Amino acid sequence: MDVKETRKRWGLVCLTTLIAVTATWLYQQNARQSLVEMIQQMEGEHWYRVSLNQQAVGQYRTAVLLDRTIRFVTEMRFRLDSKFVTHIEEVHVFAAEPPYQLIRATHTQRRGPGHNDVLTARVLRDRGELYAVAPTGARLPLTTDYRLTDHLDIEMWLMSDSPAPKLSRKTKHIDFERLDIATKVWSIVERNNQGYIVRSANELGFAEIQLDPKFMAKAMVDRHFFLDRVTDEAAASIWRQRANSPHHPDFSISTAEPLHNPTKLSRLVLKPFGKMPWDDETLLVGTSVSHIKVDPNTLASFLRETLQHPVSDELITALANAVAQETTSPIKRAEALIHFVHDYLVYEDLQHIQSVSETLSRRRGDCSEFAELFTTLARAARLPAKTIVGLAYDADNGVFAKHAWNEIAVDGLWIPVDPTWNQVRADATHLRLSDETMAALDQSSMSFKVVETEYVNAGS
Repeated sequence: MDVKETRKRWGLVCLTTLIAVTATWLYQQNARQSLVEMIQQMEGEHWYRVSLNQQAVGQYRTAVLLDRTIRFVTEMRFRLDSKFVTHIEEVHVFAAEPPYQLIRATHTQRRGPGHNDVLTARVLRDRGELYAVAPTGARLPLTTDYRLTDHLDIEMWLMSDSPAPKLSRKTKHIDFERLDIATKVWSIVERNNQGYIVRSANELGFAEIQLDPKFMAKAMVDRHFFLDRVTDEAAASIWRQRANSPHHPDFSISTAEPLHNPTKLSRLVLKPFGKMPWDDETLLVGTSVSHIKVDPNTLASFLRETLQHPVSDELITALANAVAQETTSPIKRAEALIHFVHDYLVYEDLQHIQSVSETLSRRRGDCSEFAELFTTLARAARLPAKTIVGLAYDADNGVFAKHAWNEIAVDGLWIPVDPTWNQVRADATHLRLSDETMAALDQSSMSFKVVETEYVNAGS
């Protein structure tokens, strides 16, 4: 089997996260100003250079435009391992009069050769109510309102309270990936001679921002990406001087001895050695039997249409109904969808990130395309599902490599499945990792020692 090195995908996750967490921090001004005065002083644009592991890979622009409305624009262009540039833009438009309600917001991703793969999501207001519009055109009601005071909530908190280190505050933001309004917690790390350092963390990782004495963002960093403020577009655009981003060799982790019959493993315990993103005493445990319980409060979100999962697409709906119509249980439904995706797509290493719609059209992709298509079809078939990333064992080459697969919710547990490898129960070599750890692996150099193995059938 071929397991594609998927570093560019985790980079895209990190960069889109940076757009979300940076937007509200780039416009802060002096304390004790009124909201109107603060907005007036925001007008204009700022440029930032985007670096990955100390190498320029993109540029970031923010702008505040005032006319009959108040518009916040954030725009990022970057190129990772692929030769293709990815362009992400978000626009938030607010009324210029109290109560400063959100009028509309737009998120657009342009990717691939000639930017021919475009995803656009919107948030619109109709008769006083907000709803999200998916790329398919589906309308998804939002459960809460969103105003300028929500967009600038942290700014107002810093101005009015001058919070001490370790204090935190929960804020609302528009999550375009999930097509919903979500919350984020920001914490004060410290006050230093440059201003504030603030931090936010979630399942995707963390971000820290250094604010200057006027509360303007000077720099932002997570484990790998770094944004630093520069004087103009020319300074931000030095990444374009390279014809292409440097090629990074495929990432893999070897074991002292090849794993015997890995697809029959029900439990696997590994000890990592070398330069790694874990403590020295860490053991990695994989199992084909899930012990992760489903949270009933969040279950509905794994049936929801998102920016990446066009659940209401006509072809998706037709395929899901055709494949799952004669199944009698969730497991049988999942099994039918796993076999369908495995047979429907031809495996191909891609040089750009591909949407589910393009995957349906081309019927080709790597493990990420297999997993994202399965998530979409499963949700359309009313089977809660999500895409998982981590490491899995490439038996053809005798190494662990980056991989994507799925989990489905059945009988209160998250069950791992793998449509790329046609596994109804993903074997125990599938090691689920966070996006942050996945990105950190690129700076690692390690090997695994097998500590324990258990097989589905004794004597295998």
